[in-house]
Amino acid sequence: MVEQADGEMTSEIQVVADMDRAGVVAASTGFRAGADSLKNVTGQVSGSYDGGAVTVKVDGDAVTSYWERYQVKEAKTDRKIFYYGHWATAVGKQVAGDFDDHPGVIDIRSRPKVGRKDDFMNWRNSWPKESDSDCSSSTVSVGILGFSAGLPLGNCEGFVPEPDATNYQMKNVWSDGACTDGRSEYVDLGMAVDIKPAVSTAVLSDYSYALRGRSVRPLCRSVTVAGTAYRYAFVRSGRDHKPLVLLDTGGPGGSLFGAAWPSEALKQLIGGYDVLMLEEPWVQAAEPAGCSDALTAWYDTVHAQWPTRENPDPVAPVASTVAKRCQLWQGRWGWTPQRYADVVTSVLERTGRKLQTFVGFSFASTRLAYLESAGFRFSSVTLISPFPVGAPAGQYVRARQRVLEGQPVFARALLGTTPAGRSLPLSATDLEAARVQAQYASTRTRTRLLMGHRTDAVLVGQMSDMLFGRYGVDSVSPSVLAYWDETCPALHGWPSPRGSGSPSGGTGLAGELLGVCDSRDEGPVGVRGSGSIELVPRSLRAPCVVASREDGVVPIDLLRRWAAGYGWPVAVRSGRHASVRFLRACEPVRGRRSGHLRSR
Repeated sequence: MVEQADGEMTSEIQVVADMDRAGVVAASTGFRAGADSLKNVTGQVSGSYDGGAVTVKVDGDAVTSYWERYQVKEAKTDRKIFYYGHWATAVGKQVAGDFDDHPGVIDIRSRPKVGRKDDFMNWRNSWPKESDSDCSSSTVSVGILGFSAGLPLGNCEGFVPEPDATNYQMKNVWSDGACTDGRSEYVDLGMAVDIKPAVSTAVLSDYSYALRGRSVRPLCRSVTVAGTAYRYAFVRSGRDHKPLVLLDTGGPGGSLFGAAWPSEALKQLIGGYDVLMLEEPWVQAAEPAGCSDALTAWYDTVHAQWPTRENPDPVAPVASTVAKRCQLWQGRWGWTPQRYADVVTSVLERTGRKLQTFVGFSFASTRLAYLESAGFRFSSVTLISPFPVGAPAGQYVRARQRVLEGQPVFARALLGTTPAGRSLPLSATDLEAARVQAQYASTRTRTRLLMGHRTDAVLVGQMSDMLFGRYGVDSVSPSVLAYWDETCPALHGWPSPRGSGSPSGGTGLAGELLGVCDSRDEGPVGVRGSGSIELVPRSLRAPCVVASREDGVVPIDLLRRWAAGYGWPVAVRSGRHASVRFLRACEPVRGRRSGHLRSR
């Protein structure tokens, strides 16, 4: 993501995701973007044009954020009128074969620079109005009094503009909406505003965010179930059919055709298997009215007020509002047991294939429960760092908190500091969130982060934002909704005592992150009509279960107790949570007696 402020572009540049490998490769002012800027401009104040651009690269992917501004020629003395334009171009990394990265989502926003909202007097108009509307030759007409121009659109469809006249803000989000598209895409917005006569220019800040997709033309397909399209990938090992494995990478909240594309796992399976994978529903789901604002309110409250000893807990009501406005546990964001089974069934009917094997990472154990309860049977099952589906909620969050106890903490001297490239100062929540995020790493990496970077404000901000799915100022990715949509029903015993006022003695931030689950009725989405989702060991062959002894996401003691309840042995290795390397401990990667531990 790129954040830039007019005239101060080097002071407000923000990059999110893989931040340690991101670099600003170009920044310029007075940039006229040629084919991408306004066309046939008339009615502007002579010499009033201004503009700029900045490019950020992360591992070969690039996002360039542009802006331009014109003052409208108009005989008014009580105000100045400006056209402001913002667009962003994202270019995916080029690699060999059919796996070139491409932009899957581009999100751009413009708003008054912090502290400058009072400079604005009136919102006049914004462009574009809606997807595939008034888009002649990929251009929409802009008219402001005597000012006119043509605004080029990088895409005439697939975008959702969201003007906010009250706050002088404009947002436009483009999504490919399918699995195939080009390596280069862009999205645009324009708006007309009035400012006070004493102010020289309309000073706005821009946010540009690009989510990586995958150009997987031979692999990506779609199936419609109950009127909704669901995406999936079907990877063939060759011309001849091989045994079909369902590979579930876990989550919830991953984007299969984005960052969650399992390249390393596929390398170990391809050759012995054809592979089927499903994209999670949240990637294409539309947000209900008020959902985004509710998410922001929840994040703002947790960020500012956790840990709190206030009674009542100020987080509880905003968490409840998220559940209602975002329509959680209604099958919108995550999988329900029945819908997951139905989609798998539809794909198998379309392809004329049968599933032989299930390979799942982390939360995939819950998806296995969906299928097992729907009558699916597998000749072999491999579970890597499985989530303890059906476990008591309090037991799970307390186990995660115990792992954190005794581990180093980030320096409290960082509290209140604003890291370079971040809009928000660090709070106690950020310091703890960074520790929670570090639990996904191996012990070696975790120690390096917590010991060697205790005073690294930028790293703390990045890791906290990664955990919360934060982008922009206080926007939260809907991937978090998918996390709640499936995780809450997969545990039982809500409400769980969160103990947010005493992080060391209660369930800490890990518990607070699941506090939204307290708004859910105990009789769920579950496959048997009441209670929580669980596996039925009577009908499931003992799988190959491999876990990490240093796992901070599914602590090994909890996992062993859970597996013992089914009579399953657990192979213990060293490494990070859900490491792809653990597949080597099971036979499926070689196509031999799959589902059993390999001898060592």
